Amino acid sequence: KVQSYGDFEYEISTNNNKEKEVVICGYTGTNEIVDIPETIAGEKVVGVSKLDGSNTKITTVRLAKYVERVSSLLPTEKYEVVEDNPNFSVENGVLFNKDKTKLLIYPTEKKDEKYVEPASVIKSEGANNNKYVKQWTFSSNKENKIIKDFAYSGCPNLEKIVIPSNIVILGEFSFAQCKKLKTIVWNKTLQQIGDTAFFECRSLENIKIPNTVFYIGKSAFSKCNIKNLKLSKRLKYIESFAFSDNTPISFIISYFISAISCHSLPITKNRFPPCILRRIAFLIQSF
Repeated sequence: KVQSYGDFEYEISTNNNKEKEVVICGYTGTNEIVDIPETIAGEKVVGVSKLDGSNTKITTVRLAKYVERVSSLLPTEKYEVVEDNPNFSVENGVLFNKDKTKLLIYPTEKKDEKYVEPASVIKSEGANNNKYVKQWTFSSNKENKIIKDFAYSGCPNLEKIVIPSNIVILGEFSFAQCKKLKTIVWNKTLQQIGDTAFFECRSLENIKIPNTVFYIGKSAFSKCNIKNLKLSKRLKYIESFAFSDNTPISFIISYFISAISCHSLPITKNRFPPCILRRIAFLIQSF
């Protein structure tokens, strides 16, 4: 049952320890800076699920002592957190866990065009569909090896990414539908590019897959605008539709590929259909 407390709407539930707890689910006030209360009706405020209901543009959400759960969709430019909150910390308005090893929430309305993840980060939830960021540099922490599924997808103005040497796997949909993404600074240690990793990245034209990559997933570069593509020396597998629905591509194939799935490459003039390009030896003979 939704109840009201000042400018806030909230719900009370009982946790596994049979303790009552409060989750904020609405805000009807006019303040640009929203201070989440420590308690409501004598119970700890442990979560913020929504701040809908106000016409005011929220610039800052300040988290109180007991907050441990926060929705990534809160419409704010930055976060702040009280010092004695044991769960969260903040740097440049971005929400982290206490020791800053996990980037938890990049504010949806943060207006910075460039962002560099702190070197302490070993796991990042990504850019959170932020519409302002243009360039993103990932943490160089050696324990940060995987770019999470969906982490940077749907960022409409992301133009450039810099992938450090510690990253070995790009997750599924990791940069999908970043329609202005044009520049990828690759590392020399990347091994796998996941399914639909760069799906519908319409501004990608020139791709040089690092020589360390051995796997490219389904539809990884589908519906881009690739005109020039150089494949990896170590590449063994290209899954279905990996480069489908692109402009006619000029391919440079390096060394040996163990298996190429049907439909992975687009059919272009003077090139064989992809279904018969099962092995790179035959592929090379066909050019």
